[in-house]
This record gives sequence, C-alpha cells and structure tokens, in this order.
Amino acid sequence: MAASHVYEIPRFLTRGRRKVALVVPAEMATAALQAVEDAEDLELMREGRESGPSIPLEQFRAELGL
Repeated sequence: MAASHVYEIPRFLTRGRRKVALVVPAEMATAALQAVEDAEDLELMREGRESGPSIPLEQFRAELGL
C-alpha cells in the first residue's frame, strides 16, 4: 500500500459535521492541501474576513518530509 496523508477538513466544508478527514496518496498531498487552503480562503472572503496566519507551503511540506 502506498503512503498516504490525512488532513482534517474545515467544518464549514463539511456542513457542520464534527470531524471529517481527507485521505490522499502521498503524491497528491500537496495538491490536496492547497485545495483545502483555497476553499478556506474563499469562504473567508465571502464572509468579508482575511485569512489568518499560516505557515508557508514549503515549510509544511518539509515538516511532512515531502
């Protein structure tokens, strides 16, 4: 079985469900993370808010060992 990564999905994307995770193959981890971040940013823009501080994608990838 190939390596995989698990990401918790923000509540607003899951219609209030308590905890939802996205499991993706390791080779798709960066794209999956970017999609989740883009969705969070879009929702914040709709609400008229700015996105909060986040770590750079390269730093996150380094922490995951990608």
